[in-house]
Amino acid sequence: MIYNSSGPFPPTNRIGHLEFAWNTIKETSSNSQDTIIKQAFRLAKPDEKMKKNLITFVCNSFDFWE
Repeated sequence: MIYNSSGPFPPTNRIGHLEFAWNTIKETSSNSQDTIIKQAFRLAKPDEKMKKNLITFVCNSFDFWE
């Protein structure tokens, strides 16, 4: 389960989950020292299909829907 700063559990509604997942992706990219990750995020950000795929990956990879 992923944790967030506003409490021990992710938001409970679907939109909250999606927003939290996207914010996690943005923060990870921003905090990364890896230029490839930063470049990948810049390329993916304006691409709605890629954004959806990244959010889905994060949600499914970390049991986000539980």
